[in-house]
Amino acid sequence: MRSRALWLLGGLFAVAAWLAVVDGRTDVGDAALFAEAGRTLFSGHWLDTFARADLQAGPLQMAAFGAVSQLSSALDVSQFRLLAPLIELGSLAALVALAGRVAEPGRRGAVRVAVGAAALAIGLVRGAFLDGHPGEVLIPLVWVLAAQRAQRGQGARAGLLVGLSAGLELWGLLGLPVLLLARPRRALAGMAAATVAAAALFAPFMLFGRFGMFAYHWQISDGTLLHLFFSYGTPFGWQLRVGQAAAAVTAGAVVTWFARGSRHAIWAVPLATVGVRIVLDPAYNPWYWQAPQTLALLGAAAYCSRLPIRGYRTRPARSMT
Repeated sequence: MRSRALWLLGGLFAVAAWLAVVDGRTDVGDAALFAEAGRTLFSGHWLDTFARADLQAGPLQMAAFGAVSQLSSALDVSQFRLLAPLIELGSLAALVALAGRVAEPGRRGAVRVAVGAAALAIGLVRGAFLDGHPGEVLIPLVWVLAAQRAQRGQGARAGLLVGLSAGLELWGLLGLPVLLLARPRRALAGMAAATVAAAALFAPFMLFGRFGMFAYHWQISDGTLLHLFFSYGTPFGWQLRVGQAAAAVTAGAVVTWFARGSRHAIWAVPLATVGVRIVLDPAYNPWYWQAPQTLALLGAAAYCSRLPIRGYRTRPARSMT
């Protein structure tokens, strides 16, 4: 069974690699913006990386895009030909690996194959590159890892993961509720670690450079919940983003209260958080749905791997002694 799963996973990655080659010929808007900011990050004017108000991403993501952009210039190839396989294959690998961590030991191979195939089928893997926001897939995965750490009592490590996820996109800090899966003292240590990590990532740009991120305003769009209460085009700035964040964190904390002792809390808490975030957003951009799709796949992996299946015997894990 393990050998068959490896062959099937190899086939999935081969398909993903072919799709990445095709997608690498596409010029995607936000990826180009991030690559430009990444080049600034690797220049002598790196403190002005966030001078543009429309740059709504974190320094870790900018560093990754900037490194690929520098490499593409050295190799004299299009940056998108390198970004596409890196993002798509990397997202698939991270999703498949974490699916195995949340599944029952005897079914991890089958679960990895099923989750990988589903991620390709619904376009989640390709969307991570084509929509230009790989953080929408990676941040929920980091939250699930942090939730697992918190459940094991490793509050500070869990908090560090949440803080680092803000380095991909600032909304990564909304993962704070997963730290409540630890005991109170360790949860507080985790929140402190998350705050310090996130602050350390952004502090140099905010204190010594031109930082325009918080000057940006979105506009309320048709089809959103907020459009029921505000007219189309109403500005939505960071003051309202704070209220949106508070509601999302509160939702995650409420689910934590009820699901603390459940194995499914590691994905249910993040899913509640991103769900409220999307519902209260002023615009429903296509990439927003990648986060709940990612968490739904992990939830299905965790739940279905524990269902009794007729004719399927779960093998006990091999002893290491």
